[in-house]
Amino acid sequence: MTENKVTLITGASSGMGAALALEYAQRGHHLVLLARREERLLAVKHACEKASSGCRVEIVVGDVNEAVTHAVEKAERVFGRLDVVYANAGYAAFSPVEKLTLADYERQFSVNIFGVIRTYHASAEVLRRTEGRFAVVSSIASYMVPPGMTAYCMSKYAVRAFAEGLQADLKGKFPSVTLVCPGIVNTEIWQIDVEGVRHPDHAKKLPALLPDSPEQAATKMARAVEARRKQVVFPLHAKSAVFFARHFPRLLASMMATQPAPV
Repeated sequence: MTENKVTLITGASSGMGAALALEYAQRGHHLVLLARREERLLAVKHACEKASSGCRVEIVVGDVNEAVTHAVEKAERVFGRLDVVYANAGYAAFSPVEKLTLADYERQFSVNIFGVIRTYHASAEVLRRTEGRFAVVSSIASYMVPPGMTAYCMSKYAVRAFAEGLQADLKGKFPSVTLVCPGIVNTEIWQIDVEGVRHPDHAKKLPALLPDSPEQAATKMARAVEARRKQVVFPLHAKSAVFFARHFPRLLASMMATQPAPV
């Protein structure tokens, strides 16, 4: 059995997932990476292997709901263990309520909510054996609802509730659960339509000083998970938003109502 720790990351072909893969490769972990886009996933695999000569990377191509059990089984079969799991796969159906169909909401919830739940159920027993860590990637959107973001915010509220419920149920047991609530991070999420399809020409111009890069986000997440923190919120604007959500909810709601809705 290898002495290297093993990390599984869903949604690993781009954005924070790809940055997490590189972060953990540099930390000496072996990796199992799950995502739908094989070409992008192979590029991440090669980057990780180049960054760390001792890093072995296995990829699993598929939808998180259909392929996550296979990914966990591959980690056990190839590496004999699993130490860290990131339930990171997700996308954002940004659109006003009147433009969203029931199918849009179902698709959003299937990936963002049930993908997380299935990832936990697939990996929990393996993580218990290694006294491992389970990271749930929610969002600052779990504390607020700007215009045009009902589907996404609803999904992230549910994910936060799932993580906090796990922490209560597993108190003193393993795996430890870290809830991750990023604010604005400069990733491809701003190019994804309501069906989860990427449109590179739809890039959103973000405020220059607000976003973290995916690499900055990955480092903050890894540190929090390593320390077994219950929750990590970043960057600074996200921490401020959580403060207002907890102590001045009406003011925050009023501020959110002034934001322009996505088209």
